[in-house]
Amino acid sequence: MDTLLAGYIHSFLKEHRECDSNSGWAQVTDEDLDKLGDIIDRLIELKCDTDSDGDFPIQWTLVDRRKYHRSPYAAVPHSLDITSLDDPLLEDVHGAVSLNVALAHEEHSQFTRLMTDLFRERRRSSGPHKAP
Repeated sequence: MDTLLAGYIHSFLKEHRECDSNSGWAQVTDEDLDKLGDIIDRLIELKCDTDSDGDFPIQWTLVDRRKYHRSPYAAVPHSLDITSLDDPLLEDVHGAVSLNVALAHEEHSQFTRLMTDLFRERRRSSGPHKAP
């Protein structure tokens, strides 16, 4: 095994985390995510060459679900090669794009409702306003 990768893995696994009784999840730190990112990056570096711009063909994202919602984005297949309405890829692209729009709309709607409720509560708690 690659010694750099082995070192990254050892560092990441050095400390085991127990589940938290409040959230049900083990603690995750920014350092944990950085270490896991180093492991993933190294695996990709060992597997693939970069293109002429220095980019790898694999992109990844880690989400600390203790702080953030699950990533709502579904990968959208490239549609550059679609030349016919009969192409089965057309349905895959449409499905992924539609799912992404629906998930984003739901997140936006929830946030808008939250903000509306908070503004109403602020108005209620500040009492009646007098005209200047």
